[in-house]
Order: sequence, then C-alpha cells, then structure tokens
Amino acid sequence: MSLDISQNKDTGLDPQYLLVKYLVPVLEHKWFVLFCIIVFLIIAVSLSLLVKPEYSSTATIQLKKLETEENPDIGRIDIGQVVDDTPIFSTAIETMRSSSFRTKIIKTFDDRLKTELEVPLDFPGQIKNKLYPLIEKILRLEKKLSTNEKLEMENKIKQIQLSRLSGRIHIKSDPEKGTIRIVARAFDPTIASLLVDGYIELWKEENINYIKRIIQERLDIARSQLKKDQGYLDEAVQKDLAYRQKIDIPIDRMVVPDPNMQIKLNMLHLAITRATENSDNVNLVVQRLIRLSKSVRDNVIIIDPSQVPFAPSADSRLVIVFFGLILGIALGIAPILALEYYHSYIRHEKDILLAVDIPIIGKLPNIT
Repeated sequence: MSLDISQNKDTGLDPQYLLVKYLVPVLEHKWFVLFCIIVFLIIAVSLSLLVKPEYSSTATIQLKKLETEENPDIGRIDIGQVVDDTPIFSTAIETMRSSSFRTKIIKTFDDRLKTELEVPLDFPGQIKNKLYPLIEKILRLEKKLSTNEKLEMENKIKQIQLSRLSGRIHIKSDPEKGTIRIVARAFDPTIASLLVDGYIELWKEENINYIKRIIQERLDIARSQLKKDQGYLDEAVQKDLAYRQKIDIPIDRMVVPDPNMQIKLNMLHLAITRATENSDNVNLVVQRLIRLSKSVRDNVIIIDPSQVPFAPSADSRLVIVFFGLILGIALGIAPILALEYYHSYIRHEKDILLAVDIPIIGKLPNIT
C-alpha cells in the first residue's frame, strides 16, 4: 500500500501549530525582546525631548471698497471714481506671497523670532538641528570662520529664514468674498499669533502705500492733461482775440451782421467753450485726487482676529515614541524568528512531518 507523502508536509492553518512554532520561541527569549523594547523606547523618548509641539494661529481679513474719509462739504467720494481699484485684491495676495514682502517681515523680527525661523517644523529637521551642533562640539569640529565665510554664513541663514517663513505662513484667498485667511505655525503659541499680526500690519502699510502711489500716478497724469487743456484754452482765446482785432469788434460782442464773420465767431467761441469744459473737468479730477491723497484710509476689515493658541495643532512626540515601541518589538522578534527558521527546531508533531520523508503508519498516544 502506498501513501501520499506530500500530505505529510501539509501543515494547514492550525492555530495551535502557529502558536507553538512562533509564539513559544518569542516567550522563551522574552527578556531579549523586552531589552530591545526598552532600548528603543529610551532612544525614542530621548529624541522626543528634542522635538517641540507645533502651534497655529489664524486670522481672516476682508478687503472692502476703498473710500475717502467722509467730508460734509464734498460728501463721500468713492476712490473708484478717479482710481481703478479692481487690481487691489490680486495685488494684496501677490504682495503677501512675494519674497520681498517676506524679507521686510523678517527685518521687523527680533532675535527670538529669527532664531525660531531657523528651526524646521518637521521632527527629523528639529532633531538634526539639535544634534548636529552637539556632535560638532563633542568632536571639536568647530572652526574659526574668516570674514568672507561669516558673510556667506549670514546670507545662508537669511535665505533659510526666508524659506522657512514661506513654510510657516499659509495664505488662502476667496476673490468672490474678498477675504484672505492667514494661518501661521510656530513652536511658541505667542510667536504664531505675532506672525499673523505682523503679516497683517505690514501688509496694511504696504497696501496704503500702494494706493497712495496709484493716486499719485493718476494725479501726475491728470496735472499733465490739465496743463495741456489749459494750453488749448489759451490758444483758443488768443485765436478769438486775434480775429476780433482783425475785424475790429469788441470782445463782449457775440453778434455781427456779416454771416461769414458770424460763423467764424461761433466756431471760435465753441472752441473756447469746449476747451473750458475739458479744463474744468480735468481740474475737478485733480482736486479730487489731491483730497484722496490726503484722506485715504486702509480698506482692511479684520473679521476673525488672531488668538494665542492654548493647545498644539500638531505634536510629533507621541508619534516618535510609538514608532520607537514598534521598532523595538520588530527588532526584538525578527532575529528570534529568523534563528528559529534557520535551525528548524522540532516544537510540534507537524515539524516531524515536515522533517521526515517517510509515510506515517500511526500515532502514539500521549502518556501522562
């Protein structure tokens, strides 16, 4: 009688076999597993002490249509009557996101804020930032820098601060509503709020300067046009005066008996009237622009002001500790199972089936 030997090698999904084969070796070497867990937990906790939680502060502002201060004599004049204010919103977003604006922001920071920007928000960067100076100090890798090297280092630090500030500030805009949402992230809750407020205050100043610059440009154009229109008016008056002297009629006389002379007088008078109207209209624009340049106020409404956060928005410390625990368990169990697989210890009756290549006739009962 022949038996199918391949059936001897079929272990199946036997829970008892899996427990004996994989759990028992781990329990036999539990102290090694525990040692690995403790070691990696100590390392993870130590690294987590080098990492700070992240705080975020948010503010929402809205841009309203610019107007001048209310004047009882001239009423309220909309700046849009003399200045095109349609690009103001897009200019605000572009200004906030520009490198030049971030450079101005950094110049207003004190040393504490600048030092904060030198540290990256991600926990690998924080750990690296803390460990590298310590390693250099222990190994005595520090060296004296020349003047040029110091200047290069300062420029490098400035570029790092500029790049980090871009990552710390997130700006989201809604053109339809005219709202801008600013979110700042920092290790210090106070600094997170200061970053938002600093962004808004500097942008207000930049926006007002932008509006005044636009008004001044329009004013220069209007004054130039006014000068031309006044020149046209003077020329029209001189032509009218020369013609009256030629035909010998007084200045205040508007009607003459000769039809051809009357037509000429009417044409000269019409030219004076049009030049006067143009000059008066441009002069009105000039006067409005002058008033606007003296009375423009900011067009920012703070809908939701920034607050100092009480709780962190992100904390990587627990992630590091959890990762250390998982790594300790994995590195503790992996060599035990690898050794068990390599030596092929007999721990279960199915191990015999896998080890021998002969038919099984029967099975001896367990004797207790």
